[in-house]
Amino acid sequence: MVDLTVKTVDLLWAVFFWAILRYAPTVAVEMLFVILVIIVTMLGLDILRMCFTGVLAGNDLNPLETLAQVEEEQNYETSEKILRDVAEIRSKISQIELDVRQIKQIIYILQGKIESLESKQDATLLELCRLSQILSDEGNTSTKVL
Repeated sequence: MVDLTVKTVDLLWAVFFWAILRYAPTVAVEMLFVILVIIVTMLGLDILRMCFTGVLAGNDLNPLETLAQVEEEQNYETSEKILRDVAEIRSKISQIELDVRQIKQIIYILQGKIESLESKQDATLLELCRLSQILSDEGNTSTKVL
């Protein structure tokens, strides 16, 4: 492509000098402008071709392969991030499970203590009823004696 560009530029310069000799200088200036536009366009196309073929980047990959590699790297990075997030969430879930177990154990212990207090309360009420009955029985006997 570079050889074709050089040959085209040489041909365009030859046309420019021919236009200067054959026609008026105004036509030569217009021709010079046209030549410059063509040169810039050809160089731009050549640079674009090199970019797409990877010559400027120092590799010989075509753009589709380069795009595929970029997508693969992005997918890999995304997968790694997802794996880190999943590991973090798993550790948090494990901590939550441990906390729930501890809360269940505390509730079980408290339930046992409440049952123990209820049984002591029942025993206390039973003894108070007996005491009340004994006192009422003694009160009836003492009134009988009087």
